[in-house]
Amino acid sequence: MRAYCKDVYDLARVTGRAVNNPLEGVHKFLSSGKAENYAHVSAEELPALLRAIQSYPHAKDVQLGLRLLTLLAVRPSELREAQWSEFDLEKKLWTIPVERKGRKKGREHLVPPCRQAIELLEELHPITGAYPLLFPGRSDRTKVISSYRSSAGPAVVADICRKIGHGIDETEPRNRTRSSGPRL
Repeated sequence: MRAYCKDVYDLARVTGRAVNNPLEGVHKFLSSGKAENYAHVSAEELPALLRAIQSYPHAKDVQLGLRLLTLLAVRPSELREAQWSEFDLEKKLWTIPVERKGRKKGREHLVPPCRQAIELLEELHPITGAYPLLFPGRSDRTKVISSYRSSAGPAVVADICRKIGHGIDETEPRNRTRSSGPRL
């Protein structure tokens, strides 16, 4: 909120509506919240995690979704709500529309899937390609996979982490590792 107000005053200064910005420097005197680190898998543990996800025997769509998350580095909700029509596999482009909730900057988000992600999408297509959504609900295929079902993702990761001896009790898929740039 402080940053937003500061930006408003900065704009007012630039357009001649204000002489100064009363919020300039105020951040030095405000305490920032305590940083909270998410549970993560180290770079050394990542290969074992990826092997465990790949060999996960239950719910093929959940397995493919977890693998796609590691390759696409998008929010779990963005992948969960993805529609087949947003993908142009020939151009190797996924366009997340601005209408999708969470698009803060008011513009579409372009994600260039790598070759491995495209292969996973091609593997997922025979399972869910008859429906608009990549991950349709179990009882109503026109709705996004249920929160119960999608919550299987973190549970799967936690289970796999315990099996490889990592000991993470809970983890959100996008925060599974710090080795992939934009929070996974």
